[in-house]
Amino acid sequence: MADAERQMLAFFPDYMELTQDQFPIACICAQGANIGTLSHRDFLGALLALGIKRERVGDILVGENEAHLFVDQELCTFVLQSLTKVGRENVSLARIPIGEVLEACKKYVEITATVMSLRLDAVLSVALKMSRTKVVPLIQSERVQVNWQVQDSVSHTLAEGDMLSVKGYGRLQLFKIGGLSKKGRSFITIHRFE
Repeated sequence: MADAERQMLAFFPDYMELTQDQFPIACICAQGANIGTLSHRDFLGALLALGIKRERVGDILVGENEAHLFVDQELCTFVLQSLTKVGRENVSLARIPIGEVLEACKKYVEITATVMSLRLDAVLSVALKMSRTKVVPLIQSERVQVNWQVQDSVSHTLAEGDMLSVKGYGRLQLFKIGGLSKKGRSFITIHRFE
């Protein structure tokens, strides 16, 4: 999947045709009565509690009725047999072809606001509903990543589409930058993922 956050790189000679089944990745579909109430954190925690290392787990996509977990192919059978609960919910698992993966299942809260500038501290302040003085230490202590790179400069200028991760607070995206208000503030739309 081109928009996956955790991806695998393969080197092939140009005369070979590359297909998805040549990657050692398995997709597991999880279903349950209240699966829509579970979050990415719940699924990741359940997998890590089985003793699986984080680098062997790919993207986790949680939808309203099911979730898709990407894991190292060698772990697929183990996960299918061992994972019965996520959080307090019972889940049933089945391996599915990667082509049947949920497309738009990332759950998020949309935040619309205005900011004086597109500085990292200003945008995070709005997204996390914290004062800038509380956001600055998060940035300076290297708890913030912009597009998967640690960013410790509070004055870093963000662009439309930038992905932000804040340890302990989750992930968000500067989804859209709109026009300017009468007072010269920028309209922004942020997606804060649940």
